[in-house]
Amino acid sequence: CAKLVNRWTSPTGQYLESVTTRTHPPFTFAFKPDDDDMSRMRQQLILEPTLTHAWHEATWRCCQGKHTGGAGIVVDVGGNFGWYTLYSLALGCRVVVFEPIPAHQEVLMLGVSLNPGFRERVELHGNVVYDTPGNYTLRVPIAGGRHRKKLGMTGMAGSRGVLKSDFNAKAYSHVASAVRIDDLVTAARAERVCLLKADVEGYEPQVLQTAQRLLGLSRAGVPNLQLELTRTPTSKDQTCAMVKTL
Repeated sequence: CAKLVNRWTSPTGQYLESVTTRTHPPFTFAFKPDDDDMSRMRQQLILEPTLTHAWHEATWRCCQGKHTGGAGIVVDVGGNFGWYTLYSLALGCRVVVFEPIPAHQEVLMLGVSLNPGFRERVELHGNVVYDTPGNYTLRVPIAGGRHRKKLGMTGMAGSRGVLKSDFNAKAYSHVASAVRIDDLVTAARAERVCLLKADVEGYEPQVLQTAQRLLGLSRAGVPNLQLELTRTPTSKDQTCAMVKTL
């Protein structure tokens, strides 16, 4: 039988689709169908199955307040289309998500709006997370050509340039200001953080530098981290930073 897919046109003219996921618990997920990473998800109704299972095992008790005395909090740096944000909301968590690209914010918030009860538990920041204040240019891949593209692979021009992006795709530039996690996740809220995720195409060490207070809490800290690791052969300093992070 064909899987039910709903189709949408966003206020800015993006063509989007949404499906009900095959996760536990399920939720409605909105996405850009011309993204290569979404094609398998559309068939299997789950994105990154191994990581999603690990996410469930790491967070479901905390999200439901079994160890925190209240609904736990997930900090999602690099929200993209919102898979992990929406799954965390489905598990009962509150979410602080950072996604600097307006087109991706639109997809993420469509997903939020399609799930009753999600909107009041999500806090979206349209910023990059970086340890040096300022405005930063991001390279945003766009659809087109013969092949599907990894449209979510947005690379930021930080101190070592753009470390990772879909360089085979056409792209446009977007500028966003930098914020620090410790400035936005207050000490009172930090006691209930279940997981910190950073997927920012190579600048994960700088993200963690902005969360030193959160990571250093003696009573709770952050019990779970999910980080993408990027090989940076053209930047030995960034490779060193990643090794020191680990």
